[in-house]
Amino acid sequence: MIMKIVFNAETVQLISDYNREVGKNICYHRKIQGLSQDFLANAVGISFSQIQRIEKAQNRICPGRLMYLSHVMKVPIAALLPVENDDRIQKFTREEMMLLSDLRLISSDKMKKSILDLVEVISVSRTIKTR
Repeated sequence: MIMKIVFNAETVQLISDYNREVGKNICYHRKIQGLSQDFLANAVGISFSQIQRIEKAQNRICPGRLMYLSHVMKVPIAALLPVENDDRIQKFTREEMMLLSDLRLISSDKMKKSILDLVEVISVSRTIKTR
């Protein structure tokens, strides 16, 4: 016997909101990395129009495809999922994402630490000057 699950209107709205947030997050990360919908579609093996529909929440995306998208965009899969409203969570600018992506490509831990130390010195000196 096949059991049919019926969702109430509130559950359907929650699912819609979830899909909308996933689409917005995909669009956000794609844009800050300067990737076109066409490039992203080709990279993950789907059509340009499918990427459009996913970003607009007209299509859902399966977890496997979402994982592949996160890999192509070099962001954690969690960055593409909706988060609870939390004022502590901020979106990265394109420059911040590029810095993070480039930092991840550096294999030397010593070099990474030197770069982070330099960024800290610069940020502290700017903070002191603006006071």
